[in-house]
Amino acid sequence: MSAVISLSKDANRSRSKGTQDSSIKIKAVCLLLGVMLLPILIGLGLWQLQRADAKRELIKQAQHAPAIYNLAQQPQQLPGRVELQAKLSSSQLLLLDNRTREGRVGYELLSLFQDAGSGRWGIVNLGWIAAGADRALLPELPLLPGFEQPVSLKGMQVSAQPGFMLGADLWQPGWPKIIQQPDMAHFQQLFQRPLYPAIVRLTEPVVEGLDTRWDLVVMPAEKHLGYALQWFALALALLLWLAWFGWWRTRRITSTTPEVRGWTPLEHAIT
Repeated sequence: MSAVISLSKDANRSRSKGTQDSSIKIKAVCLLLGVMLLPILIGLGLWQLQRADAKRELIKQAQHAPAIYNLAQQPQQLPGRVELQAKLSSSQLLLLDNRTREGRVGYELLSLFQDAGSGRWGIVNLGWIAAGADRALLPELPLLPGFEQPVSLKGMQVSAQPGFMLGADLWQPGWPKIIQQPDMAHFQQLFQRPLYPAIVRLTEPVVEGLDTRWDLVVMPAEKHLGYALQWFALALALLLWLAWFGWWRTRRITSTTPEVRGWTPLEHAIT
């Protein structure tokens, strides 16, 4: 009988020890992952702060850079200020689709133009116009000056790199044509002429009815600061958890030590 009880106690101790070992391994892995993740979170926060500083510097340079007055040279800085005298090709217009302003869907109106100072051709973004309730119908476009009438184009030259597209634009005959992304290679193919590699985006409208308010950067510095705050908050939460886990683990080990609690295991107490 005594041998059976002893075997039962040994089995229970073995199962208990196995469970404890498994629990210790899981907790050790969690602790290791937490320690590894902490510097990553802090690094992401610092990276967002650097991005915010870079955006501020970019905006500052663009706003204080000297304006160019013709397109004779290739663009040296993007974005950069321009003040041109040009002629608009009002019969060949492009509508950049799915552009939103204050929750409203609309288009950005693009036109071919010729710079009077250099004779070069380029693309100008004349501004944003709201779409109608029926997206199958194009909005009524404002009347633009004829090609014989020079106009003043004041704004910023920006990159014409296209974004992600699921498929190429399917251009239908006639004008205006609806496009999904500004693509200078496609524009040159469409207009059958070399074009200035940057798009001129107006900050002062040439006609009424077009919104020429723009953000110089897609993501402002304030948004980067918000993301940095989120990463630092996650790092702080993880640091607090690691501190709690270390305190809890130390307290558990101390409280389960026989000498501290003043008792001896049962197998040693029975003689």
